[in-house]
This record gives sequence, structure tokens and C-alpha cells, in this order.
Amino acid sequence: MNDIDGAYVSRKILEMSKQISRRSKPDFVRVTRCKNCKDFRRNNENDPYCANKRGLDDPVPDGFCNYGQPKEAGNVR
Repeated sequence: MNDIDGAYVSRKILEMSKQISRRSKPDFVRVTRCKNCKDFRRNNENDPYCANKRGLDDPVPDGFCNYGQPKEAGNVR
């Protein structure tokens, strides 16, 4: 069995770490969850619906779509 040089392993780990950090970072898109969207509403039976005609047909509070806009701080419905 071969002995592994600790310094060699440390250099390789450092080298891999540098390669990973140089890679491009992934792009993330911020989404607005239905429950925080200005178009999320509940009817008289407490069933959720979306007031945006392009929004989801059957929204759930933790869902999201491409059209979600956050509620304004003073705009609570």
C-alpha cells in the first residue's frame, strides 16, 4: 500500500478549490410566492385564486408563476 503525502493532498485540494471558485456562478431569479403576491386572493369559501388573468388557474400559497408581483408594504388584502 502506498503512503499518500499529506502536502500533496493538501495542494490538490487547494487547486480544486480554486478551480471551483473560478467557475461562473449560477444565475438565480427571485420569485414572488403566491401568498406574497398582490394578485393572490381568497373567495368567500376561503379557496385561493389569482386575480391576474395570466396567473395560475389554481394557485397554492407556496406556488409561484412568471407574473407574480410582491404586495406593497401598506397593501394588505
